[in-house]
Amino acid sequence: MEVDINIQQLVDLAESGDTEAQVKLASVYRNGVVVDKDFEKSFQLFLKAAQSGHAHAQYNLALRYYNGQGVAKDFKQATLWFAKAADQGHVQALYALGFRYLNGDGVAKDTNTALEIFEKVAEKGLAYAQYNLGKQYCELGQYINAVSWLQKAVEQDYAQSCTLLATLYEQGRGVPQDMDRALELRDKASKLIKLANNK
Repeated sequence: MEVDINIQQLVDLAESGDTEAQVKLASVYRNGVVVDKDFEKSFQLFLKAAQSGHAHAQYNLALRYYNGQGVAKDFKQATLWFAKAADQGHVQALYALGFRYLNGDGVAKDTNTALEIFEKVAEKGLAYAQYNLGKQYCELGQYINAVSWLQKAVEQDYAQSCTLLATLYEQGRGVPQDMDRALELRDKASKLIKLANNK
């Protein structure tokens, strides 16, 4: 019964224009928590909060457009809302925006802009961004840059980075060839994966 009261209170607050309540209620509808999933209601609530300038709502609205949840897929709208949230410092939105430029989803494909964006996110210390930036540099043949970013992610125990950096040590790309270091990194990756699977 208390859950129903809390939901009703959330509905009342959302209808009164409370953006935090709109975002929480949108998430409730998106996830089907205590209510049936309703992507359209979720979309509408995220839209209201996003239009009021709520960065997390803007990010979630972009995801709705990108995935076509509660609205038709629209990569241009997704990119627009990712950019609005990123402009307010929303790191996941900035990261997603980098992928839009990398893949040309909703914007012209621009690898340099994507790399600049990924670097901004990686500089914030996020291991997955450091790994991805290192991977992108590998694909461009810029192995010295790749090693630098992959090493930062390895220091944060990011398994995929350990594996890719091991490959670079095996091949002597961006670093002197070192099979012992490569084996060390592969062993570390294996342990991290086992640890993650046991959680």
